[in-house]
Amino acid sequence: MPVESSATGDAVDLAPLGTLGTAWQTTLDGAMYGQPLVVGGQILAATENVLYALAPADGSVRGQLNLGTVPHFTSPTLSGDHAYVGTMTGVVAVSGA
Repeated sequence: MPVESSATGDAVDLAPLGTLGTAWQTTLDGAMYGQPLVVGGQILAATENVLYALAPADGSVRGQLNLGTVPHFTSPTLSGDHAYVGTMTGVVAVSGA
C-alpha cells in the first residue's frame, strides 16, 4: 500500500472495510474507563474493581482478579508476564498475564 508522506493527512489506496457487525458482546461487573488490551491469545479488560481475561473468539470470561475497591481508570498495559493497571491512587501489577 503506498503511503502519503507529505503530511497532508490523506491516505492513499485504502481498501474498503466492508460491512461491519457485532461478533459478540460481554457484560462485565462495572464500567470500563480504558481500552481493552489484546495479548497472548486473550483480551484483558479492567472495570472499576476487576481485571478480566476474555476469550477473543466469543468474549467468555477465562479468568478474573479482584483488584480492590479503588477505581481503575486506565487501560491495562503489559510488560513481560505482568499486566499493570493504573488507579486513582497508584498502580496495580498482576503477574501471569
